[in-house]
Amino acid sequence: MNRYLRIITAIVVLLTVENTVAQNEFDVLRYSNIEHFGDARFNAMGGSFGALGANMSSLSINPGGLGVYKSSDFSFTPAFHLNATESKSSSNNMGTDGKLNFHIGNIGLVGTFNASNGWRNVNITIGYNRISNFNSAISINGKTDNSFLGTYANEINTAGISAGSDIANSFPFSANLGYQTYLINPMVTDSTKFDHVFKDSKNIKQITNIETKGGMGETYFGIGGNFENKLYIGAIMGVTTV
Repeated sequence: MNRYLRIITAIVVLLTVENTVAQNEFDVLRYSNIEHFGDARFNAMGGSFGALGANMSSLSINPGGLGVYKSSDFSFTPAFHLNATESKSSSNNMGTDGKLNFHIGNIGLVGTFNASNGWRNVNITIGYNRISNFNSAISINGKTDNSFLGTYANEINTAGISAGSDIANSFPFSANLGYQTYLINPMVTDSTKFDHVFKDSKNIKQITNIETKGGMGETYFGIGGNFENKLYIGAIMGVTTV
C-alpha cells in the first residue's frame, strides 16, 4: 500500500506545474551596487585605508592591510542613513519623500599575536560591514491621460493572443492581472484586440508610493601577518547576507 501511495504522490508532484519568478534585471543592479559604509576613519579619509591598511572597514577590500596591525583593536560604528527623494510627474507635480534609519556601519575585532622566525606578528580578525542600504520611500502623484494598462494591452495585441488562457501563460504577472480584473477587455469592434477601461478617461489622478527596506552586509573572517616589516599579507573569507 505504501508503495502505491509513493507512486501516486510522485505522479502528482510531476504533474503539478507552477509559474515561478526569480530575480530580474533590477535585482541584479540593486545587489551589484556595493558601498562600504565603514567607520569614521575610513569615511574621513575617503576610503583610502584600502591602500594604507590597519583599518577594520577596509580588510575585505585589501586583506594585506590586516598584517599592518601592531596591536589588537576593536571597532564599532553606528550609523544613521537618510535617503531623500524628489519626483516630478508628467503634469509637473512635485513630490518629496524620505526615510531615516539606524544601522551598524561596522563592527569588528582584530587580535594580534607575537610570532617568530622573522614574523613580527600574526593577526586574526572577525567583523561585519554594512555594504548596501535599501531603505527608501518614494511618493509620486499627478494627473495624466495615460495609464500603464495601455502598455499591458499592447503586449497582448503585439503577441497576437486572443484566448484568456494564453494571456495567463504569456503574461502571468503583467497583462493577465488586468485581464482577470476586467481592466483589460476585448474591444467591441474587434474581439481579437484588447483595450483598457481608462482609454477614454482624461486627467486621471495617479498616486504611487514605493517603500523599500533592508540592506546587505558582509561577515568576514581573516588572518594576516607581518614579515620583517617588509611583507604584509592576509587572507579574508566573507559571507554576504541580504
